[in-house]
Amino acid sequence: MRAALLIVACAALAACEGGGDPVQQALRDASAERQAAAYQGYDQTSTKVAPPVTSDAEEAALDVLIAETRRAAEASERLRDSTTDPALREIAETQLAEHQASITALESRRSAAPAVSASAD
Repeated sequence: MRAALLIVACAALAACEGGGDPVQQALRDASAERQAAAYQGYDQTSTKVAPPVTSDAEEAALDVLIAETRRAAEASERLRDSTTDPALREIAETQLAEHQASITALESRRSAAPAVSASAD
């Protein structure tokens, strides 16, 4: 009786595609789909896209946003350095990393966008 049950269980496992953990299989499938989607445009010739032209008002707003994000990063640093609570320290470190990533992205946006000139070429 037990041998027959064991044989049925083994046959059921063998019938499963991959025979492994269904969660792991789903993760592998999703990863393969993302990789295939990323590869689809890889072998095509790339076209250079010009960065958007920004106005002086947009530049000023970007400067203000960068300054505010720097202040928030400094506040996260102060909290991280002054607290003894490990959970709060971890939250502050996470916030600091997010603020630094935002600052980097904003600064790269500012340096990539050419300034609007007053004269037309």
